[in-house]
Amino acid sequence: MKNYLTTFDPFFDSFFQVKSENSRHMMKTDIIERDDSYLLKVNIPGVKKEDVKINLRKGYLTINVKYSKEINENEKYLHEERLEGEFTRSFS
Repeated sequence: MKNYLTTFDPFFDSFFQVKSENSRHMMKTDIIERDDSYLLKVNIPGVKKEDVKINLRKGYLTINVKYSKEINENEKYLHEERLEGEFTRSFS
């Protein structure tokens, strides 16, 4: 009899991976417990303050960040790694 969990492991490994190799490096977070609170330190380099949205709802803290990059039409890119778009992390 086959072990279906083992058989499908590769499927689930890739299913839960982030869409981009760069995405897994985005918004790395440290959570520090204090006597009366928690402190989150989130890495979001190059993002303007107005592009960060923080929401607390039903026990979930959600951080949404909009990444954008300046585009120069006169430049011909050979390779691009900087992200453009939105990224969200939630904590309960």
